[in-house]
Amino acid sequence: MSRPTKPRVLIVLERPTQHFSEGFRLAADSAELEASVLYWNDDSDGRSDPDFGLDISWDVDLHLGYPWRKVEEGRFVSEWRTFAGRCESSRPTW
Repeated sequence: MSRPTKPRVLIVLERPTQHFSEGFRLAADSAELEASVLYWNDDSDGRSDPDFGLDISWDVDLHLGYPWRKVEEGRFVSEWRTFAGRCESSRPTW
């Protein structure tokens, strides 16, 4: 009799964030599932946040302890960003 396979979970986020990293490490250590993370951007060394008007950086490695990848640039990514930009610019202002 074959063992049942663990469910695979792919978490997709725009960029690494400090408040999710510990949860991703716990998911990676889980015996119940196989989890990995896909980032659109890898600005874990810091970034400029226009909403706060600050440059933000972290004092911990946001990628440590779980499997992750960055979306590779290519035609799909280019077309997706164009589509997402159009959606954002057509959002109603209430």
